[in-house]
Amino acid sequence: MMSGLIWIVIVGAMCAAGGCGALLVRRRMYTAYPLLTIFLLFAFARTAVLLYAIIDNGASQYVLYWLSTVSVVVLLHLIVTGEAFIKLARRHAMGSFAFLIGGFFAVISAVVAIKTAGIRNPGWVNTVSASTRLLRYEAFACLTFIVIVVFFFSQFARVVKIPANVQAHLLILATYFACIFFGNIILEMDTETRPYVFTWYHFWHQVVIQGGQIGCCIAWMLKLRA
Repeated sequence: MMSGLIWIVIVGAMCAAGGCGALLVRRRMYTAYPLLTIFLLFAFARTAVLLYAIIDNGASQYVLYWLSTVSVVVLLHLIVTGEAFIKLARRHAMGSFAFLIGGFFAVISAVVAIKTAGIRNPGWVNTVSASTRLLRYEAFACLTFIVIVVFFFSQFARVVKIPANVQAHLLILATYFACIFFGNIILEMDTETRPYVFTWYHFWHQVVIQGGQIGCCIAWMLKLRA
């Protein structure tokens, strides 16, 4: 039953990402959010490949494929966050000063994320533990960056109004990263060190992350309009 429910949420997240990416293309919103569109379509293709791997060769092959794509996922998370920041900076006509501000905020976010390294389960050591922690730290850094950026630009709300599209995108993106962060914390609560033995911790890990992706994709489809 547990594995069946995991399959449902993973397939649901895959379809949500693919559907959202396709809808952005159809609405021609890919011109406003090109990196987000690429990320969503990649998420769809990646999950499809991972599901094929587990069906064709079992869980061990799934883990191998999953590990090989983590670096790409991290890179896409970072550039999608950067895209959101650039949209805000352009709205405020900051020019090259935006790179200085963005870099400063990025350093603060990285330091905060590194400080969360102490929140971990020393027993969770296996072939995927380094990657899950990388995703956790990176997601928390992106979340922190978005919070700082929104707080900073909100100080000028009376002068420059932030478009509803951008506001919604930032909120959804922050929620997405929060789900990744908390989902990986749940996974580390497990005492099972084998990465492909499903437990209830694995189940809730998938529910939080994949369920979060489903919810965020639905929100993007509803809120991002031309």
